Amino acid sequence: MSAQIMCEILEPYLCSCAEVDRMVIAYEELKAAKAAIDALLTTTRKAEVLATLGKARHAAVLNLSSGGTLNEARANVGIALSSVMHSRPTQEKIDKAKAAINDWIRELAAG
Repeated sequence: MSAQIMCEILEPYLCSCAEVDRMVIAYEELKAAKAAIDALLTTTRKAEVLATLGKARHAAVLNLSSGGTLNEARANVGIALSSVMHSRPTQEKIDKAKAAINDWIRELAAG
C-alpha cells in the first residue's frame, strides 16, 4: 500500500500527510545523527565509520531548506562531517562534528 493511500485512510485519525512526511524525515535524520555519534565514539574500521558519517552528512544536507535553526544545524553538520571525512580527522575536528551533530539532534527534537 502506498504512503499516499495510507495517509488518505488515516488522515482523519492522525495528522496531515505533510506532517507525516516531516516526522518520517526527522526520524531518518535522528537515526543517521545517532549512528554518526556512535561511529565517532567507537573504534571501528575506517570504511564503516566513513560510510556512517557519509549517510549522516547526506541526511543533513539533503533536507536543507530555507532558514531557521534546524537548517543552520544541518549545514553545520554537513561542514563538520566533511571536514572529518575528507581531511586528517584531528580530535578538534571530531569534537566539532560531535557538537554539530548534538545541536542537530536537539533541533530535530524541538521541531
